[in-house]
Amino acid sequence: MTALAAKILRELAKGKQSKGALAHSLDAQPGDLTNALRLLKKLELVRCWSARHGLMNTLKRGTYALTEAGKALLTSRKPPDGFRTDIQSQSGNLFERAWWHLRVFKVSTLEDILKTHAAMDDETTRTHLHLYLLLLEQVGIVRAVISESNDLEPQEGMKWAIAEDRGPKAPIWLPRSGTVLDRNNGELIQEAGKGAIDIL
Repeated sequence: MTALAAKILRELAKGKQSKGALAHSLDAQPGDLTNALRLLKKLELVRCWSARHGLMNTLKRGTYALTEAGKALLTSRKPPDGFRTDIQSQSGNLFERAWWHLRVFKVSTLEDILKTHAAMDDETTRTHLHLYLLLLEQVGIVRAVISESNDLEPQEGMKWAIAEDRGPKAPIWLPRSGTVLDRNNGELIQEAGKGAIDIL
């Protein structure tokens, strides 16, 4: 993730803001701001917001706000309510199945993984799986396959792929240490930088 995109996330953590307000507070050029918002939208970390409709699946002119995944990523050292990291939990079992799915199918959308493996396809389950993939992306284990399209509308079915196949056992995120545990060899993975979302 670009430095500007990370700054936008931190700025939106203070509350909803217009594009003009973001440009002013971050002293950002319009083109750079648009590109950063596009990346955040494609990663489903930011949405446009309206008083009438709440979060909307668009990035037209208006007010911007963090999605639940965006909020969760910014506070990922303190997991969201219900987020379990142990592999025996319901979330953990989903993460294990998601890891298996990506190893077998190589590239997949979040929706495909949920449809195939989730016991409940609700917003909480979706947010937890999304956060798990974002955290793995941050340490370079998976990667987001993002369209190069120049439009600001949602990209249908953004895909995820394994960037570094570390074996059959799914990695586990350890929030207290801010690291990812490779259960195949016991390695703790801490360094971000391979991925696009280096914000923590």
